[in-house]
Amino acid sequence: MMMFDPPTLPRRSEGMSLMAEFRQCILSGLLLLPLAGGCVKRTVEITSTPSDALVWVNHVEAGRTPFSFEFTHDGTYDVRVAHEECIPLATQASTEVPVWDLPGPDVVAELIPVQMERVIEWHFELQPLVSDPQARIASAMKLRDQLEAFGLTHHTTPRVVDIPGDGLPSLFGGPKLPPSDSPSRPGVAPPPAYSPDRGGQIVNE
Repeated sequence: MMMFDPPTLPRRSEGMSLMAEFRQCILSGLLLLPLAGGCVKRTVEITSTPSDALVWVNHVEAGRTPFSFEFTHDGTYDVRVAHEECIPLATQASTEVPVWDLPGPDVVAELIPVQMERVIEWHFELQPLVSDPQARIASAMKLRDQLEAFGLTHHTTPRVVDIPGDGLPSLFGGPKLPPSDSPSRPGVAPPPAYSPDRGGQIVNE
C-alpha cells in the first residue's frame, strides 16, 4: 500500500510576514485610538467692573465675578449682572465657534490624543448708581426695556393725572376733587352756637 504525506501549507515569505504584522499593528491602533483620544474643554470666564457682581446665565444663578464655568453647547446666552452699588445690566453674550470645533471636525478633535481647550472671555462694565431721582428713573426704565426685550417682564405705562390743591401728580388716575371754592362743592353750614349761660340751650342768632 502506498502512503501519501498530507499536503503542507505554503510557507510565507519574509515580506508577507512583515506586511501581515504591519496590518495587525494598524488595526490594533485603530481599536485603541478611542481609548487614548483626548477631549475638548470649553470654558467661559466672566469678569466685571466692579468685581463681586452676581451673574445669572439663562435665568440661572451662576456665581459672582470673577468666576468661570464649563459649557458644552455653543450659542447665545441671556446674561444678567447685578451689583449693590451699580445699575443692573441685562444683555446677551455668545460663544464663537472655531473651525475645528464645528460639527464634523469636532469628532476628529475628540479622537486626537491631545486635550484641546477653548476659553471664552466675557467682561461687563457696570454703571454706578446715581443720586439724581430723574436719572435713576431713566435707568430703571432702561433696565425694564432690556428685560422686556428678553420677554422677562410685562408692564403697563402708568397714567399721570393732576390732583387740584397740592399740585402733585398722581400715578393712580384717581378722581379729581373740586376745589374748596368750587360752585359744585356743597356748602356746609356752621353748627349753632352753644351758650352755657342759658342752661346749655342752643342759641340761634
